Amino acid sequence: MIEHNPRLSPDEGKIENRLPRPLPRVEDWRVGLESKLDKHVLNEDDLENKELVIKNIHVSVQSMHATYKDHEQVGEIELPFLKYESNGTIRMLRILAAIFEALDAGSTLFIDEIENGLHPNLVKLLVGLFNSEDTNPYHAQLICTTHDTLLLNEVRRDQIWFTDKNQYGETRVCRLSDYPNVRSNDNIGVKYLHGVFGAVPNTQDLE
Repeated sequence: MIEHNPRLSPDEGKIENRLPRPLPRVEDWRVGLESKLDKHVLNEDDLENKELVIKNIHVSVQSMHATYKDHEQVGEIELPFLKYESNGTIRMLRILAAIFEALDAGSTLFIDEIENGLHPNLVKLLVGLFNSEDTNPYHAQLICTTHDTLLLNEVRRDQIWFTDKNQYGETRVCRLSDYPNVRSNDNIGVKYLHGVFGAVPNTQDLE
């Protein structure tokens, strides 16, 4: 249920009308940690009452935005990150944290549908971090699923696997480098969309 706030007019209730002018852009992040001790009494039939002390840690993330006037920065403002940033920006920050941890440890990272909410150029950048000796000196691995066909032209042939499900619900996995007659100058994304490698949805029943 959405409740109307009588203190705000319809225009004032819009997020863009409650933000300062000119509208800011993300410049930096500020992460704060607050800890609080909560005391609870444990009631046990056969034991004396025991006091359990729990330390609750609250994490707050603020996004720092620069504000501009006449194309010159005039200040900055701090906004709650999860409240005002887009879903793509929030997901990007979450993915980066996991990626940096994997790169530092040389571990394997699994991401389902890596392109969700992200621009194709950002996805290309994230995947490229694992293919560079400069950013991946410990040989971390990224295993991800994607429907972004542009990404098919950005990685090696042996790094691409297609999954195809038959009429019995069985899934077959095939590596692109195992397909014959795939040339180095082929546009893999276009050929995939034309069904050359299979692993495309069956839309005949929907037509």
